[in-house]
Amino acid sequence: MKIHAIIPALMLACPPVYANEVSTQLEAMPAPERANALAGVLRQSGRDCSNVFRIFLQGHDSGDVAFWNVTCSNGKSYNILVNPDPDAQTAIIDCSDMRAIAGIDCFEQFITAD
Repeated sequence: MKIHAIIPALMLACPPVYANEVSTQLEAMPAPERANALAGVLRQSGRDCSNVFRIFLQGHDSGDVAFWNVTCSNGKSYNILVNPDPDAQTAIIDCSDMRAIAGIDCFEQFITAD
């Protein structure tokens, strides 16, 4: 799995009070801006994604890595992991690969124990 830097407009140092500032910024964006930002991350990684039309924040893991699921206009779906590090590193996995490798389906909310 390749690691890619998220687009420069989203790269901010993470303050200690909130570990995943980039994911928070994505959540706060209007839907068209969020779609453009995530499509840009995919294109920057070499994926063919001219437009994102479906976006879903699947959840965060215990390390505050955010899991964003997207579907591109070409029908391909990806899970974009946004790390809480100061460089806002991302990892991208095809949703079909995530299902085969980890048994996790995209576009289903993570269930967390309280």
